[in-house]
Amino acid sequence: MEDTFWPGKRALMPRYDHILDLDKKVIDLPDKIGQDPKEIVDRLLQFTSSTIEKYRVLFRWITACISLGQRGQLIMVRNFHQAIAHRTSSPGVISMATIYKEMCSLADLPCVTVSGYAKLSSHFPGTEERSQHTWNIITIEGVSYYCDVAWASGGIVKCDVGKQHLVVRSFREEYFLADPEQFATEHLPLHDGHVVADLQLNSHPFSSIEEWNNCLQVGPMVPSLGVTMLTKDSVLVTKENTVDVKLRCPRGLRLWHNLKCQDTDKELDHHVMQLWEEGVVTFRLQLPGKGKYKTTIYGAAETIKHYNDKGKCNIYGVISTYSIVASGELVHSPLPKDGVYGVLPQAIAAGYNCISHTRPVIETCSNKLTFEFARPVDGSIIPNLFHEERPNLKIIDSIYREPFPKKTALHLALSKPGRYCLEVFAQYGPKSNSGVHTFAARFLIICSSEKKACFFADPNPWGPNEEFIQCGLTCLDVAGSTIHAPHGKGCITFTSPITGGREITYNLLAPGLRGTWKEISNYQTWIFGEFIARKYGLRYTRFNFRIPERGFYQFLLGYGEKFMGRWLVACPEANIGDLFPIRQGLWGPSRKMSEELGMKFSHPVRFNAVDGEVNISVEIPPHLPQWHVFAHLRDVEGPRLMLQSKDISRASDSSKKGWRAINFHLMLPDGVKTAILTLSIGQQMSKNSKVIRTTNEGCWLVSRI
Repeated sequence: MEDTFWPGKRALMPRYDHILDLDKKVIDLPDKIGQDPKEIVDRLLQFTSSTIEKYRVLFRWITACISLGQRGQLIMVRNFHQAIAHRTSSPGVISMATIYKEMCSLADLPCVTVSGYAKLSSHFPGTEERSQHTWNIITIEGVSYYCDVAWASGGIVKCDVGKQHLVVRSFREEYFLADPEQFATEHLPLHDGHVVADLQLNSHPFSSIEEWNNCLQVGPMVPSLGVTMLTKDSVLVTKENTVDVKLRCPRGLRLWHNLKCQDTDKELDHHVMQLWEEGVVTFRLQLPGKGKYKTTIYGAAETIKHYNDKGKCNIYGVISTYSIVASGELVHSPLPKDGVYGVLPQAIAAGYNCISHTRPVIETCSNKLTFEFARPVDGSIIPNLFHEERPNLKIIDSIYREPFPKKTALHLALSKPGRYCLEVFAQYGPKSNSGVHTFAARFLIICSSEKKACFFADPNPWGPNEEFIQCGLTCLDVAGSTIHAPHGKGCITFTSPITGGREITYNLLAPGLRGTWKEISNYQTWIFGEFIARKYGLRYTRFNFRIPERGFYQFLLGYGEKFMGRWLVACPEANIGDLFPIRQGLWGPSRKMSEELGMKFSHPVRFNAVDGEVNISVEIPPHLPQWHVFAHLRDVEGPRLMLQSKDISRASDSSKKGWRAINFHLMLPDGVKTAILTLSIGQQMSKNSKVIRTTNEGCWLVSRI
């Protein structure tokens, strides 16, 4: 907290922790310490050892024990002693400032009461509306300082029920030894209606009420939070009914605003857009029409704390107030959501940022839009989309979230023209470890397209899940969760561990009614899943797609009995060529044949037969002397069996000692363009037994050329 003090106050209070200890002793004093002012002052001074401490304990006792009386209330207080006895002030009779002056006098401390004008929260800059007020000037070692014990005690707020004004007690540190430059913008000393320059402690005293009335009102939060006001004029005039108010914030702050019409007192917060860019905050006011308006900007810093009667709390309060005179004919509609637009600086510092759009307002004539957000590897984002007609209703069927290793793409399908609000929540901040997502960004989308578009109502995440990573699987050629199939063709490749691996399974679904998914009959003819290689301890599996109907599809991946994730297959144009032959499972050798037994096949999963003929072989390792291989060949157009053969050669391969090469000569009958080769393997039950039990352990596709 002491880091926010202006230099003069910091020099007088180098040990703020000691000052807080004094405050606690004052607050903990029993309420029944007496009604005699001198006795109370002497009791308080027992805690002190310096002049600044004496001023502080008296100031703090008044803010904690003397109530803020309100005009119009019947209070039997006519003088200083009655105010101490009843523990209350009486505006117009005995003010809080007068009580402080009298108590300082009893302690032989220099203190004067200053009367004049003050700018309250209801003040409209540039108008003659002002309030009478009293405050103090104290003197320490020949230097004068401002104190406002009334404003330091709390404030007056408006109650929603009946719009009554209530006094709320909350100690405000900034009004003890107040910053003279800030304090002077809110307080103007007067005597007989004339400005008193000698009682102004700021560097450039005001010479007239008009000059002070038109100056920019700087709230006490400005020096505390290190804010610099870039918009200097307190009264802003516009013919376009649009005004920008700018300020610089060197610290991470939370800012909010209040916009009101002077004539109706109606709140218009949905006409204000807050923009952050490189430490400069812009409040863009888009007014609903002609008239006079007032906007007040508030600030809070969660990292800077101060102590009040209830303990430790955040610093918050008014930063500045502006009057706006709008004379244009243009009428601006309210925003779907008020508040910050663009990406918060706190989110940027945590590694989240929008890399596709640098401006918070996007105008588009297309109903399709993509936002890309950079994020940490272990981070995540959650989007919400709203339309201006129903700003509190989330649109769940218009966003497809596509995760990448270090970014997330948000694909938007806008169902109708109008203004949309896209909000993004990210996993950062103090609660990020517990999975809580905090507001990070907001964008305004103005869509002029009349076309209708939507994705599907499915809140479940896309892409690989945690089991996918834990089982050691990787995806090679699709970085996100979308398999693009231009002209109906696409592919995706996975690797899985050879040691301890399991069989890969898959499925393909199409969108059904009301956000559901339905299975596609004969989906195996749309997908060709094939074993393509084994190297570096990994098995490579590729899925090729031929989609005969344009649209979106869901590709599901399994590993053994576990679900590994899902991917969106985006097909903007249908495939007009042939589909794949139907096949249950993957093409190529099974995991048992290639990994567990170590057999090797001479050809890839899809190979050619010149003029319908080709020689193939299967190599069997030495430790499988009783194992045999059988080949079956059939036409893809039907079940016709074209070849069934036992192994015809047991000649050893000279390049691999002890290995057997089982050779087959395949001949496709005339008229057959494509055939399916199935290999079965088995072993003899015993040396003398002729019985061999076999299982199908792989399929290959043979094409005539």
